[in-house]
Amino acid sequence: MRASFIKLEELKRVAVHESGHAVMAVIQGMPCYGMFFTYEPQEVQATGDSDGRFCMLVKNSSPWKKGDYLQAAAGAGAERLFFGDYEQAGSRADRIEFSAPDGPEWEATVEEARAILEGKKDKIATLAEAFELTHQNIAIDDCPDRGMNGSTTRFREMMSEERVRQIIESTGTPPV
Repeated sequence: MRASFIKLEELKRVAVHESGHAVMAVIQGMPCYGMFFTYEPQEVQATGDSDGRFCMLVKNSSPWKKGDYLQAAAGAGAERLFFGDYEQAGSRADRIEFSAPDGPEWEATVEEARAILEGKKDKIATLAEAFELTHQNIAIDDCPDRGMNGSTTRFREMMSEERVRQIIESTGTPPV
């Protein structure tokens, strides 16, 4: 994979989006394993670059419950809270489970997530700022690379589970 940096405008939105997922996961009592950039190695071999995506890895229940849907919509909800709206393309993967026959309506869930996150805006801002400061000058390629569950998909760790929890569960502003 080429040494790639995240553009500042994209980094800010990604940081808020993924921080919204993380904060909602903690609110819902869901395990969250950190912030990652996920990609397929065969794409990198074929093109030299990857169309990967950023993600917050969490453990969802099966079948999904209301908290799972809120957590999935929380990235878009956080973007709406901070920027007034969210980027459709950035939430494409988040919307997949909403197409299930018994899935709730996406926009209503985004709005409900936004309302819940409004009371945690400071945590989202702190987590997003830590993410931004850490990665303004670090190439994605320099982040630890992990495989999971025997899949070919690879995960670049952008922020560890421990760091995410430290920030969300702190009562003050932790050092970056």
